[in-house]
Parts: sequence; structure tokens; C-alpha cells
Amino acid sequence: PKYWLYDASKWNGSPTFYAEVTYNAIGGLASTTAYTNGTFNVSIPATAATTTVQRCGGGGAGGSGANPSAGDGGAGGQFAMSSFSSLKGLTKTLVVGSSKTGTSNGSGGAGNDSKWDTSVVVAKGGAGGGAGVASTSGSVTGCVGDICYAGGSGGKGAVGVYGAGGGGGAGTTGAGGSATAAGVAGTGTTLSGGAGGAKVTVAGNGATATASGGGGGGALRTSSTSRTGGTGAVGRGNIIDYIATTTISLQESDGTGDGFQNFTTKVTIVG
Repeated sequence: PKYWLYDASKWNGSPTFYAEVTYNAIGGLASTTAYTNGTFNVSIPATAATTTVQRCGGGGAGGSGANPSAGDGGAGGQFAMSSFSSLKGLTKTLVVGSSKTGTSNGSGGAGNDSKWDTSVVVAKGGAGGGAGVASTSGSVTGCVGDICYAGGSGGKGAVGVYGAGGGGGAGTTGAGGSATAAGVAGTGTTLSGGAGGAKVTVAGNGATATASGGGGGGALRTSSTSRTGGTGAVGRGNIIDYIATTTISLQESDGTGDGFQNFTTKVTIVG
């Protein structure tokens, strides 16, 4: 802040005034852009004071197996976030993990990773589900960012009963929801995280996860007919740019004590 004392020596008058001008730089939201499934060259505006990068990894595919079998659900993708103040005017590469197709008679593949600037921010894809072996754990292993959350765990299938649901994708507010002990799919976490593929109780392929980061559901096989694990969902990327805004306030003191106290704001300019 800057201070001024105005008394009779400054002008032809008797009153004495004390004034203060304060400067405050704040960030105002300029734009939010969402990206799914692909590789993008992202140009940061020259006016951006800070840029926040949010990543969601793709969901793991659900599992399947030989007759009879019940696949485990795939785990949900991770969430990673970092903020930067030195990117304005630059172009960076963004990769958003694609969906992971399930296979028949085997464990599902891990979900595809989402990355910013190769390895500066990384949200790993969820692990693939097995063939009724165990629940598929979500984790933060390999995640890179100021904030990292784990995807939800996929459920364990029950032979002859159900193929388990997938784990939910992690989001900006926390870890993804895990499938229940009864195989019900985990919920996605807002913002950005999607639910896992649903539990299946009739012989068939595993359920596909349709929203960001959700793990695919496990297949249920009760005959010689081959079954396929559910597809894990695509990841997601959000780029949020903030512009700099300066606030200038003129305040006047009531003259108490040394004059530099008890200020009242008279004018505020935002630009």
C-alpha cells in the first residue's frame, strides 16, 4: 500500500487528511476447455496469468474367463491436477487416454494414461479386471501432479452369479467410488469422474463404462459361448486459464492517532 498525508502545507486549507491506496492482483476465470480421447496441441493465451491442468486416466477393461467364470470389474482411472504460472503464449501437448476394449477368456487390459507435456502431469489408467480372482484395486501409483486421487476398485466376480461392476473414475473432489462386495459398480466422483460399468447377472459380456475414467464390468460365462469383458471408459482433460485482474482502492483515515488507522474505502477500481 501507498500512504499520503495532506495538511495545510499542501494546500490553502486547515483540514488534515490521511489516504491509502492499495493494489491487489487477483485471478479471473478466462476459459475452461474440455478434451476427450486423443492427442492435442494446446495453445495457452498470452493473457493467462495461471493455467490449471486437470487429467483423468482411462478406465481398465473388465475381465472374463473360461467356462464357467465371472469376470472382475476394471479399476477406475486416476485424477491428477497441477497449476502453472509460466505457460502464457506457449503450446503444449495434451494426451487424453482412449477407451480400453475388453477381451475374451482373460484379464482385461489397463486403461490408457492421460498426460500433459509428456510427463509433467500424469493420470494413470485403471488396472484391468481378472477372471473372478479378486477385486481390482485402484491406486495413486504412477500419478504425477500437485493433487492426485485414485480411481475406485473394481468388484470381484461370483461364478454362476454375476460379473462384477467396475470402479468409478476419480474426479476433482476425490477418489473414485469402489464397487461393493456384492459387485455393484462404483460411482464416479465429481467433477469429471464417471461410474464403472454395471454388474451383470445374466450370462453375457461385461458392461461398458460410458463416462470418463470408469472401469469396465466383468463378463459372466455359464456355457461354451465366449464372453468379453466390458470396455473401460475414455479419460478426460480440462484446461482452465485465468487472467490477471488488478484492484485499486482509495481509502481515507478518520485521523485517529497517527492518522494511519481506521480507514474507510472511498473508491475501488477494477481493471
